[in-house]
Amino acid sequence: MNTAQALAQLFPTLVPTRDIHEARPTPLPADAFWAVSELADAARRDFYPEPGGIKPQERTLTLLITLYGKEGWTLSDLRPFWQAARANLANLVTEHPGYPPLRGVTRGAVLPPTPDSDTRRPLAAVRLICTYLE
Repeated sequence: MNTAQALAQLFPTLVPTRDIHEARPTPLPADAFWAVSELADAARRDFYPEPGGIKPQERTLTLLITLYGKEGWTLSDLRPFWQAARANLANLVTEHPGYPPLRGVTRGAVLPPTPDSDTRRPLAAVRLICTYLE
C-alpha cells in the first residue's frame, strides 16, 4: 500500500483526498492534515551487469511525512498520532506512486511534536527511506 493508504489504515477517520497533501496547502485547513513530500532520490549502489548489458541500480527515495495539528491543538494533542505513525508507517508502506516496487522501507530520522512559528500549530514528522531497483 502507498503512504496515503497506510495513513488511512492507521487513522480510520482520515479522508486522503481532504487530509493528505503534497505540500503545505494555502490557505491552511482548519482541521489537522498531513503533508507527504519527496525529499531525495539517490543512487546507493550499482549491481553487476545482467545478461543483455542491463546494470540494475539500487536507489533510495526519502519521504517526509509531516502532521500539522488542528487549530488550537497542543503538543500533547498531536503526540498519539505521531507515535502511531512513527511506530507503524514503515511496516505498512510497500509502494510509492510513479516508482518501481519497493524492496524495503525503513524509518529514518523523526521530528517529535514541536511548535511551528509559521502556522502557529504543532507539527511532527516521520521520515521513510524507501529502497527500490531501477
